[in-house]
Amino acid sequence: MSDAYQNAMRTVAEAYEAEVASFGGRSLSRVSTIVASNGTFFERLRQGKPFYVHNLDRFAAWFRQPSNWPMGSIPQTARDALISIGRPVCDANVPHPETTSHVLPPAEVVEGGAPVVPGDRRAISQCIKS
Repeated sequence: MSDAYQNAMRTVAEAYEAEVASFGGRSLSRVSTIVASNGTFFERLRQGKPFYVHNLDRFAAWFRQPSNWPMGSIPQTARDALISIGRPVCDANVPHPETTSHVLPPAEVVEGGAPVVPGDRRAISQCIKS
């Protein structure tokens, strides 16, 4: 797993911990147990140990849902980190993939040489499946 993905997950974890410290909520260890049946994921991440893509997908899917955050709102730093790894936040105002009435602006993020657009059909369908 590249450093960009590890750094993004660290940023999301730090933002989540700050929210929990301010407003209460589940610890990262508890989130890790819920999502991956292993409470040590974030401790291992802090130690710089690698992780598998399926774990990245699982945690990104969990953190992309505003309802999983202490106040039901995802801080901008976490949003930016999720977008940077091609996993934009699943907001309630994101349109259905067949709707064209709402167009989101493109992100200035490049993954694998191709721009990642937060409102593209792949990203939206991932939100619907999550």
